[in-house]
Amino acid sequence: MEWINPAEVFGRIMVEYCYPECTTAVLTALVSFRERYPAYRRGDIDQAIERAGKWVHSDQREDGSWYGSWGICFTYAGMFAMECLASVGETYENSESQRRACEFLVTHQNEDGGWGESYMACETGVWTDHDDGSQVVNTAWALLGLMYARYPNKSVLRRGIKVMCF
Repeated sequence: MEWINPAEVFGRIMVEYCYPECTTAVLTALVSFRERYPAYRRGDIDQAIERAGKWVHSDQREDGSWYGSWGICFTYAGMFAMECLASVGETYENSESQRRACEFLVTHQNEDGGWGESYMACETGVWTDHDDGSQVVNTAWALLGLMYARYPNKSVLRRGIKVMCF
């Protein structure tokens, strides 16, 4: 099926796959629902949260990133994954996955404090810097991920926030 893919830019569109963006959004929603309605189908919801959490961990790459299929791949998927891990109590302090994710983002922070990821990362499957440098949306996604994880180095966050303010 993938062989007959008519798109030049987007691979893996002919077959439905698991995506970190979708799984993490569902996990976060289920955690929120469980807090509001703790007795409703508790066993099923707990099991779904546990399975989704395991999948999120298994989908994390060795470098600490998640490859997202919708959006600007790495900052987008990272934000979602870091949010969902935080929703089940995983932070930089207690989670190796969160620490690795934070380090991945921090290594891609630009000199001006922002993040700039090119759409070409979608095609290549590896982080690709944006030709124009830091981008507001990429910077916002990276900052949200770091804040969800409670990244302890506030100077990294302050530098990114300055990019957002000017």
